[in-house]
Amino acid sequence: MKRWALLLGLIVVTAVGGLAVWHQTNRVQFIQTLCEAGLPNLSRPRVIEADQLGCTVLGPKQTLTGYVSTAFEHSSLIVGAEIVLGRNGFENESAWFSGTEGLDQRGGEDLHKVLEIRRPGLCGSRLAKVTVEGWMTASPGGFGHLNLANREFYAYRIVSATAPSTAALVPFQYGTAPHWPAETVAFCRDRERPDFEGF
Repeated sequence: MKRWALLLGLIVVTAVGGLAVWHQTNRVQFIQTLCEAGLPNLSRPRVIEADQLGCTVLGPKQTLTGYVSTAFEHSSLIVGAEIVLGRNGFENESAWFSGTEGLDQRGGEDLHKVLEIRRPGLCGSRLAKVTVEGWMTASPGGFGHLNLANREFYAYRIVSATAPSTAALVPFQYGTAPHWPAETVAFCRDRERPDFEGF
């Protein structure tokens, strides 16, 4: 009887140890595999609905500074106090920007007020400089509209939201990045007319 108890204890310790090593070496795959097997998503905070997150694994809560850019079917967090422009656009890390339940009571209303203001040169987009607390996805995959974003950021709290400075607007203005096609510039000019009735 003692041998069976010892053997069972050894099996349990080995299994738990193996799971702990798996979690340490590949946390994302570990959590995702358990979730896909029917267990709850161990990375999901309570302010995000289970069906909204599914088995997408989130990283730890963090505070980031950057810019929130919104437009028709577009919502991005561009990370970094300074925007770095390369040949193909922004080189900064970016993610689809989503709010969590109750965000309006945790600074979201301040963000909405800044985003309500139209600023010329942004091709109809809205822009705010932010410091935001929340979770970035750790799972690979497409997020946001048409699954075009590589990551998604779930905002828990807007620490601050302010209008970008004139200098900070420049990288976001159409025609400033290299190789802007003439038809895109014309489209943006059209969108910024006061009588524009599209999105």
